[in-house]
Amino acid sequence: MVPGAWQTAPEGTPIVSRILIVEDEQDLANLLTYNLSAAGFETETSHSGAAALSRAKTFKPDLVLLDLMLPDLPGS
Repeated sequence: MVPGAWQTAPEGTPIVSRILIVEDEQDLANLLTYNLSAAGFETETSHSGAAALSRAKTFKPDLVLLDLMLPDLPGS
């Protein structure tokens, strides 16, 4: 359960609890996953765009933290 303001969001405001982290840099992905999990969020991590698209179908995240310069799906 997410502490603080996330639980007391105004009516009609989406509550974020599931976050998909898409980052090809292993250390950064691990840091984000660790910190968000410690804050009470449910997290999943993908290291490529293709894996993230597949994972999002089953994990159904509320929020995606997306690296825009992935090797397999560049953001440009």
